[in-house]
Amino acid sequence: MKNAFVYRIAHDTSEARLTVLGVPDRSGIGAKIFHSLAEAKINVDMIIYNNVMNGTPGMPNVSFLIWKKDVARAREAAENIIQEIGATGIKIEEDIARITVIGQGLHNPSGIVAELFEAFGDEKINIQMISTSERRVSCLVKAADVKRSVKTLIEKFGLDDFKNQSFNESHEEVDFAIPLDAPFDYTLINA
Repeated sequence: MKNAFVYRIAHDTSEARLTVLGVPDRSGIGAKIFHSLAEAKINVDMIIYNNVMNGTPGMPNVSFLIWKKDVARAREAAENIIQEIGATGIKIEEDIARITVIGQGLHNPSGIVAELFEAFGDEKINIQMISTSERRVSCLVKAADVKRSVKTLIEKFGLDDFKNQSFNESHEEVDFAIPLDAPFDYTLINA
């Protein structure tokens, strides 16, 4: 896509991944899981429901992100509901980071997602989950890979040409100067 453009890389290490294992494949099960979490005032994001295990339909897993500060309450809510729905257990991973590429026209066929996979593949950075939209591509990686992931994407998308930015783990976003001839209306992106 002619107007595909990346202008920001963001990272977040304040989230954890909670996976409900062996979820029965029945209508309404997701509602029970997420109502239980809502009642405990747990915000969720980047939900992945996988109905295929080892190439055949089976007992799916449901994974999603929560805030690390909510892990204890989320664990309790999830443990209470797995008995009721007949799931086999839960798994919580706190050693993760979300890396987000922000721009315009990022979905296929722009090739941005392919370039992101290529960049991470070249650096042997494993993507554990991915979520895409017109303006954002978010990837879940190991927390130990956050600095390398950000630097890799800065190089891949040529963002270091716009502004000499160094990675700072205390900041969540690495912002870059937008060139005057950027192929999109920056005010529209921020609207």
